Amino acid sequence: DLGGVDAAVWFTRMTEKINILKQVEDHLSGNLIANTVSRVRSDRLVLAFNAGILLGLVLVTTILAIRITRGIRGSLDRMNRTLGRLAEGGLTGEVAVSSSDEVGQMGTSLNRAVLSMHDTVRMISGTAVSVAASSGQLNSVSTQLGATAEETAVQSNVSSSQRTTESSPAALAA
Repeated sequence: DLGGVDAAVWFTRMTEKINILKQVEDHLSGNLIANTVSRVRSDRLVLAFNAGILLGLVLVTTILAIRITRGIRGSLDRMNRTLGRLAEGGLTGEVAVSSSDEVGQMGTSLNRAVLSMHDTVRMISGTAVSVAASSGQLNSVSTQLGATAEETAVQSNVSSSQRTTESSPAALAA
C-alpha cells in the first residue's frame, strides 16, 4: 500500500528524487575531486619550494663550512710554517693574524714568542760579543803581565848575579 498513490507515479517521483540526489552527489564528488586535485598541486608546489629552500640552506651551510675550514687551515698552515722556520733556527717572520678567535690568539702568542726569542738571542749575542771583547782584553793584559813578569825575573836574576859577584870572597879580596 502506497497510501493511495499510484505505484507508477510513486515510482516516477521517487526516481526523480533519486536522480536529483545522484546529481547532488555527482556535483559534490566532482567538487571534492577538483578540490583534491587543486590541493595536491598546491601541496606539491609547497613541497618543491620547501625542498628548494632546504637544498639552498644545505648549499649555503656547506659553502660556509668550507670557507671557515679553509680560514682555520690557512691560519694553522701559516703558524706551522713559522714554527718550522723557528725549529730550523730562523727567528724572523711573523704570522699574519686576521681574527681574534682562538686561532688568532694562537697566532698572536706565536708572534710574541718569536719576538721574545729573537730579542733573547740578540741579547745573548751581544753578551757573547762583550765577553769575547773582555776575553781579548784579558788575554792582552795577561800577555803584558807575563812579559812584565819575565822582564822582572830577568832583572832580578841580573841583580842577584851582581850581588853574588860583589859579595863573593874573590870579589872582596880584590
